[in-house]
Amino acid sequence: KLEYCDGKEYVFGGTKLKFSGPVYHGTNPKLGFVVEVLIDDGEEKFLFTSDVEGPSIKDQIDFIVENKPNIVYLDGPMTYMLGYRFSFKSLEESVKAMVKIIKDCPLNTFIVDHHLLRDLEWKEKIGEAVKIAKKRKVKLETAANFAGKPLDMLEARRKELYEKHPVKNKTKPRKIVGEE
Repeated sequence: KLEYCDGKEYVFGGTKLKFSGPVYHGTNPKLGFVVEVLIDDGEEKFLFTSDVEGPSIKDQIDFIVENKPNIVYLDGPMTYMLGYRFSFKSLEESVKAMVKIIKDCPLNTFIVDHHLLRDLEWKEKIGEAVKIAKKRKVKLETAANFAGKPLDMLEARRKELYEKHPVKNKTKPRKIVGEE
């Protein structure tokens, strides 16, 4: 049975799953919508932002702040697309939102990943949030670090890696079914 979770809560034993309503996948509805999820076991609250590309929009931020998580897993702003598909204004709003989350939530851990880690200079781009997290003794770290693994920013090093390791055997284009 398929059941939509948008805006709903479920309880399994002592664990509650709470889903946001649909929020933008980015800064507008062009790319569709995603849902954020809170996992609350009664001792800790873990919040996963999904693919909000920020957060930089009020609905995205409100779900996080209203639920007061201890751990946030944030996909982060698309700084690698800055000035192209992600505006400087959206970055500014995202950093403000990150600071708000750090200040308004009882965080002990703020995990950053996905979009943000496609930029080798990610720490500089969110410098104010990094500074506030340190001041408030909130551990701001990558998903790799949280998992106890070394950080290997393959996506951010894509160009360098393709130059070092070019594709040798390019595959032939596949035939489209029905094409003669």
